Amino acid sequence: MEPTILFGSLIVGLVAGILRALLGYKKSGEDFEYQKFLTDVIFSVIIAPVLYLFVGITEMAHLFLFVFFGDVFIIELLKGIFKNIKE
Repeated sequence: MEPTILFGSLIVGLVAGILRALLGYKKSGEDFEYQKFLTDVIFSVIIAPVLYLFVGITEMAHLFLFVFFGDVFIIELLKGIFKNIKE
């Protein structure tokens, strides 16, 4: 585990989260909500190092793509799990 790559994964997560949150806001047409924006960014910042540490994705471009597009899959999966638990 290289500290520079770990730090780089945090930066990749931050950039992917900000970009994804901005694109989601632009697409939705809703009023800007800081809570939604920050949730997306924080989730992306957490996911990137997890993918680096536990999955072994060390190429920053691949990490960005996994975080940017994988967030949607992971969030929807978690929503489905929690919805089934509540029922």
